[in-house]
Amino acid sequence: NNPNDIHLPHLLWFHAGNNSVNITSILGKDQLPSIKFLYVNGNPILKFPETFTDLKDTVTYLGIARCGLFTLPPALSDFNLQYIDARNNNISKLDVTFNEKVEQYFSGNPLCTSTLSNTDDSKCKPVCSKYCFSKNHDKNNYCDDSCNSKTCRYDGGNC
Repeated sequence: NNPNDIHLPHLLWFHAGNNSVNITSILGKDQLPSIKFLYVNGNPILKFPETFTDLKDTVTYLGIARCGLFTLPPALSDFNLQYIDARNNNISKLDVTFNEKVEQYFSGNPLCTSTLSNTDDSKCKPVCSKYCFSKNHDKNNYCDDSCNSKTCRYDGGNC
């Protein structure tokens, strides 16, 4: 569990979803200096890890759905994100501003029944299942396991 023992300089994609473990406190720029895709959905992370804010120059896809988060730090505005999935947490207020081109998912959070739902309900619109990653899942001509369900029309026919 010593973060100094971990160094993965060439790792671009890290997916540790649905493991019910808190690994986030040991992951930062020193461990993952080149990371672009970071998915920790479904793990207990009640507070956004400070070590993650050091990843602002590399992370472009961030999956933090179903983690129990109550807030997102304003520092996320400094990330060059193309995608963020923060569905089904406990976020009641969004203190961060994302570029309008960022694919954003916040359904299942208290903020979607209050302030955000009045201003931009596209961020609060549910995806076909809690595990499917995007409302655009069926446009990639690839069978995505997380979207291979009846409610997702078997990844839009890709599966």
